[in-house]
Amino acid sequence: MHGLYFLELQKYAQTRHGSTAWKALFEEAGFPERRYLAFNTYPDEEAKALVEAAARRAGTSAPLLLEDFGAFMIPRWFGAGVTHAKPTWRTLESLLKRSRAIGAAACQTHPATELPDVRISRIAEDRVLIEYDSPRRLCALLKGMARGIAAHYRERVSVTERRCMHEGAAKCEVEVAQLAG
Repeated sequence: MHGLYFLELQKYAQTRHGSTAWKALFEEAGFPERRYLAFNTYPDEEAKALVEAAARRAGTSAPLLLEDFGAFMIPRWFGAGVTHAKPTWRTLESLLKRSRAIGAAACQTHPATELPDVRISRIAEDRVLIEYDSPRRLCALLKGMARGIAAHYRERVSVTERRCMHEGAAKCEVEVAQLAG
């Protein structure tokens, strides 16, 4: 897992649960606290254990925590320029353009990064379909990020998972529809 996600998870835990939450997550996950660097990669198992510990601490499920975490990251990414968005884009355009830009940036910063297969296509004027395939199965994070992008633009969307790898599908399909006003 890319180190940037660990750093964002640390900020998320501290924002949602206080300054000592990050250290507590390591204790609950059962491994020593470590410092993550943004452009290194780390074992997926560490990310999974930290997310599961955070979900237990928050009294929620890991998928719901990942959705909230995905939405949490987006304002920071827009502010830091990670997303490479043009001022004229809105939610759906941002989603359509973003998958390639983020993937390319991650490959440039760390060529060993295993990227998910994400394909985004417009299926109607007011909706896009996101096809997601990754052994990490972080479709909940993707749904949260879509919601976070809509919040950034102060737009309303519905995010519906049509198919999910957690339910036996070969890949996840998430529909994001623009809602009026």
